[in-house]
Amino acid sequence: MEQKFERDMLYREVWATPISTLAKKYGISDNGLRKICVALEVPLPIRGHWARIAAGHKIPTPTLPATSGRTHFVCRGANTDGSAAYPWKDEKLQSQLLLEADPQNAIVVPAELEKPHHLVVAAAKAVRAERDKLVRSRERATRPRKPNEPWRFDMSPANWHEYERHGHIELSEDVLPLRVSLEATDRALRIWDAILKACESRGLQVSVEPRLMQVSDGTHHVGLRLSEKFDRITRPTSWGGQETVKSRPTGRLRIFVVGSYETKIEDRPEHLIELQLNDVLQRIYRGLAARRAWDKAFEKKQREKAEAAKAREQALAAEAEATRLREEELRQQQAAQAAAAERERLLIAEAASWRDAETIRAYATHLKATAAVESAPTPTLTAWLAWADTVADKLDPTSKRLLGTEP
Repeated sequence: MEQKFERDMLYREVWATPISTLAKKYGISDNGLRKICVALEVPLPIRGHWARIAAGHKIPTPTLPATSGRTHFVCRGANTDGSAAYPWKDEKLQSQLLLEADPQNAIVVPAELEKPHHLVVAAAKAVRAERDKLVRSRERATRPRKPNEPWRFDMSPANWHEYERHGHIELSEDVLPLRVSLEATDRALRIWDAILKACESRGLQVSVEPRLMQVSDGTHHVGLRLSEKFDRITRPTSWGGQETVKSRPTGRLRIFVVGSYETKIEDRPEHLIELQLNDVLQRIYRGLAARRAWDKAFEKKQREKAEAAKAREQALAAEAEATRLREEELRQQQAAQAAAAERERLLIAEAASWRDAETIRAYATHLKATAAVESAPTPTLTAWLAWADTVADKLDPTSKRLLGTEP
């Protein structure tokens, strides 16, 4: 399918509707629509524009600059039915992204903490304790030593010298994942408070894991962590390399969303992270959808493996049955051949018995005839001839074959 974008019409649409919502209309991704705007030289609202509009600010719309380039763009393969072009077909994700794109649902970070989340309360308490330790450590480090007082190295975890070198504090694993400078702690806690409340208001569950905040929909989860960007101050080494002398805080905060992969949202000069929290929620939803898609793909793969294994078992069973039938047929053929051979053997034996009987009778007849010519048969010969007839009758199978008593 082809989708045609006119420069003038696209300019009016991107300044009337959030680009994330407009992208759904055309069935392409947000990034894809932005690339089309860049190709047509259409100016785009900066991040936070729609949140400011929702807050009641009057922001003038810039004019469409003249161009000598193209005035239309043809996108091939776009979904013109209005469905979102995601790698997974997840209607739940699409509705969640639309909800976060709605200016009425913009997440606002308050100037002061009001009824903070219980995890933020615990984190604030930990921050205060860490700050107090650093203050005491700084006082010890900067206090002039008395005469003849031995120098002692501060081995406490909250070491001011270490803080000056690394530039940040990092809370323990049982509270919010926070790695920022002292100056940024209040702002970081307010951002965490807004995120946690927004997650719970949307039915998501939050819990603290080691160095990570887990956000779950009840089945799947993604992780969040917040840190500050630091500049490294280095110096040349004697071997020609560079070594880090200290880290300098920049005040620029970053939120990492850790799911199937890790994405980062950070402060920019024109767009602070406070104005990007709905984008954080969108990335959380995408991470959860990716986990759902991965589970579905895994379940599908497991089903396919089970079906393939079952098919192999059935094929093996069918092959075994075919082999059994072939062997049974061969046994029957061999048995039939053996039976035929046995029948032939019996016939040959039967014929041989008949020949023997006929030979005995012929021999007895010859003896009678010879005895009659020479002299009368003796009693002994007469008895013997009677016995010979009995043997011949016993050997002769004729009567039994005629009566059907022979097999």
